[in-house]
Amino acid sequence: MQDQISKIFKKNYPNLGSIKSVKPLDHRNINSINCVVNTSKNHYVFRNFTDGSSSKKIEKMCQILNFCITRKVKV
Repeated sequence: MQDQISKIFKKNYPNLGSIKSVKPLDHRNINSINCVVNTSKNHYVFRNFTDGSSSKKIEKMCQILNFCITRKVKV
C-alpha cells in the first residue's frame, strides 16, 4: 500500500517533498482507506474514498469537519 500511495503523491503532489513513511490509521469507516503520510516538509492525512463518493459529497464532509473543528467539537 505504501508504494501505491507514494506513487499517487509523487504524481499528483510533487511539492510535498520526499515521503518518509505511510502509516495506516485505525478507523471504522468501511468506505475509505485512511493513513498518515510523513514527508520531508510536513504530515498529511490521506483519505481514499472507496465508495465512489462525488467531489461535492467529499467537499461537504470537509466543510462539516472544518465547522466542528473551529467550534472545538471533537470529531
